[in-house]
Amino acid sequence: PDPATGVHRYVYGLLVTLAFSRYAFLWVALRQDLPTVLAGLEAAWAFFQGVVRRLVVDNLKPVVTRADRYAPQIDRVFLEYAQHRGFLVDPAVPRHATGKPKVERGIPYVRQDFFRGEAFRDLDDLQARAVTWCRDLAGTRLHGTTRRAPRLVFETEEQPTLLPLGPEPFDRPTWAQCTVHPDHHIQFQRALYSVPTCYIGHAVDVRGELLGALRVRPVVDADRPAVGGERTGRRRADAARGTGDDRATFRPAVAFGHHRDISLTRGAKSVSRRASLIKNPLPVRAQLR
Repeated sequence: PDPATGVHRYVYGLLVTLAFSRYAFLWVALRQDLPTVLAGLEAAWAFFQGVVRRLVVDNLKPVVTRADRYAPQIDRVFLEYAQHRGFLVDPAVPRHATGKPKVERGIPYVRQDFFRGEAFRDLDDLQARAVTWCRDLAGTRLHGTTRRAPRLVFETEEQPTLLPLGPEPFDRPTWAQCTVHPDHHIQFQRALYSVPTCYIGHAVDVRGELLGALRVRPVVDADRPAVGGERTGRRRADAARGTGDDRATFRPAVAFGHHRDISLTRGAKSVSRRASLIKNPLPVRAQLR
């Protein structure tokens, strides 16, 4: 039971397995939302001391909003996170378990060898013991397929090929769709922002980020500069006013290894961008479930 409330709660695990060495990291949490996934991946990169170049995701709802063999839809915040860390997102084929066998085979092993028959004081104790188990037990065992110790293979061959883990944390943005009213304003998170006259009556995608001050960027077309919003509400007086100096171009690039289409809405019109084909797959990858 939860020591704070005394109520029994389900615990969920996020397993990140490196495809070459089979070295794995287990992150445990009480929720299955996007902030939990991002926190688990950040902990995994710290555990591996680097970032993989390609991440195969098991169609997690917070990550893959629409699973499809040819044109999956990825959560736009997760795409920004992938761009921030520099890895490619490669969703697994739906209902095709052999597309991610290295992580699938690890799920029963985690249940039987780590969770079964154990008792934990709280979530912190569970996570600390999970890290120790991944490093000292699962990492040093003789793997049934490779016939080698995953941790040894990782430290000698795979770890040097990982991308460096940058010190800058990911500032998770907030997206919303707003309509520009006749008074040139949109309402976003209980505040008003002004936009140019040409957007009146149109639906715009709004991206808000909090880096000491709130900045809102309505994005209407993938090929035109973003619009810096000017805050007119009195809430959070320290928020930055969007002038020409802080305008920036936000173009939702796609971190995929296949062709993908992303659509941005302006009223009834749709603007599509197609990602270029990645011809040379990168060698270092991980599988996530």
